[in-house]
Amino acid sequence: MLVQVVPGTDEPVTTEAGARAFVEEYGLPVIIKAAMGGGGKGMRLVRDMEELGASFASASTEAEAAFGDGSVFLERCIESPRHIGDMSRTRP
Repeated sequence: MLVQVVPGTDEPVTTEAGARAFVEEYGLPVIIKAAMGGGGKGMRLVRDMEELGASFASASTEAEAAFGDGSVFLERCIESPRHIGDMSRTRP
């Protein structure tokens, strides 16, 4: 069975340049996620490179306000993902 890994940053990203480097290597869409929190705070979906700067700044500012740390992680966004349990139904 082939296991595909979703590309994401290994370390928190603290600059827009770091976010751009990730997108240039792995492409769009990406999700920007607060490194120090959860619950959707500091999370942004980016589908267009022109949105990246504003989305990064917004996510970082919200993360800083909510968690005291504006660093974020980025990962490729998988649109319309299938749950692993759904895969068993595709076999004859």
